Amino acid sequence: PNSIGGSATLDGADGTLDNVAVDETIDVSGDGYTVSGTSATTYDITGENAELSDLTTTTATVDSPSALEDAAAGDEFEDVDDEVDVTIAEGGTIAVEDGTYETSVTVEIEGLTLEAATEGEATIRGTTEAGASGLPAVDIVADSVTLDGFEVVRVLDDSTEGTTLVSTQAVKVGGFEATAGSHAEITNNHITVEDNTDEKTHEFVGGIAVLDPQDGGEIDGVTIDDNTVSGFSSAVSDEPAVGILVTEFYGDSVSADVTDNVIEDSEISLEIGPDATVDQLDDNTFDALIDDGAVETAAFVRDFGEAISPSDVDTDNTFEQETTLIEADDDEDFVGVVPAVDDQEPSTTIQVENEEQLRSAVSGEFVSPDRVGEEGATVKLVEDINLDGDAAEVTVADITITAADDETVTQAGDEPAFVVNTDGVEIDGVDITLEADSGDVDQGVRIAGSGVTVSDLA
Repeated sequence: PNSIGGSATLDGADGTLDNVAVDETIDVSGDGYTVSGTSATTYDITGENAELSDLTTTTATVDSPSALEDAAAGDEFEDVDDEVDVTIAEGGTIAVEDGTYETSVTVEIEGLTLEAATEGEATIRGTTEAGASGLPAVDIVADSVTLDGFEVVRVLDDSTEGTTLVSTQAVKVGGFEATAGSHAEITNNHITVEDNTDEKTHEFVGGIAVLDPQDGGEIDGVTIDDNTVSGFSSAVSDEPAVGILVTEFYGDSVSADVTDNVIEDSEISLEIGPDATVDQLDDNTFDALIDDGAVETAAFVRDFGEAISPSDVDTDNTFEQETTLIEADDDEDFVGVVPAVDDQEPSTTIQVENEEQLRSAVSGEFVSPDRVGEEGATVKLVEDINLDGDAAEVTVADITITAADDETVTQAGDEPAFVVNTDGVEIDGVDITLEADSGDVDQGVRIAGSGVTVSDLA
């Protein structure tokens, strides 16, 4: 298009302005003008019988859920300031008026700033469509997007009851159905979850998730700064819920800075996955989810790669509870900082509901310090568990392995369900099913220690 510096004023009659980019305002005070294919910062249309089409703006304001959805997606919407239908330009800004917006927003415009007109007074409440998976309240699928000043609520509602969905987040960068997301900035928001269901409807629920795009490519340079993230616990999902998640999911690397956030009442405050990098992790405040004196969080920080040093995390951030550092011997194990419990003995009963928890409990590597499988503890199965072929190796002496209500351990491979390599272990009341047709497996438990008791096995 042709360019005009400053503003353009149309004050005659029956003229045409077509395919022109104006730096500031297009002012149409004359009657009968046709304006099409133009771009401007603002539009001032006071003349009568104006014919307007294909208008683009760099700044706009919305005050309805439908306009918010359309504007963020790059579709035409009504700019309530100028009272004209426009689309937003790359690098533009959309201000969202005060109020509550019951909608899920997908941001598809590169460089867009989506901001609350008044800090903290615009609320986006994203609900889940039945059968949908991973649908966040705010989904950022373009590069260099800024989300600033909102209350964002991920609402779990009755539409999903009876259907377990894979995952969802309040705010997602990249990931499912995305092609981009680098250099996003999530700043100055309050992000939480509202559970209106009678049953858990998701395997995983997170506050902010930064994931590599499903359609391929790296995500880098994401900034998560000055947010409050709260309420993401196992009360709303089957798996441990996470306040902030930075991880590769589709095979490409991810990087982000996480600074000046308050992460509270979440089961895992921050999780960093394989092939993910957190370049800056400082000045955050971690406040553990405490229930009747017992720490319910799995970890303040859980790192499955080599992204961070636990000692640096402990030094550069604020913890509202006393912390314990745990650093693993290899890259695949847990590395991080977990809450410590003042004046409280480790729990004598560890409830496990999946293969990972069972293996870590019987080997003394469970990630929360009040649940470490110490000598004399009881490991209680509360769900049926399938093993992937390797036996669960029991290396903690004098523990008891039992079931809450006839739960079953099924071994699909050519090894026993349990190999006991220590002394004084009791396995009582656990149903064991061996599926492999192999002469090597004629027992559910292989014993290499002394004083081991096995009883009441099905």
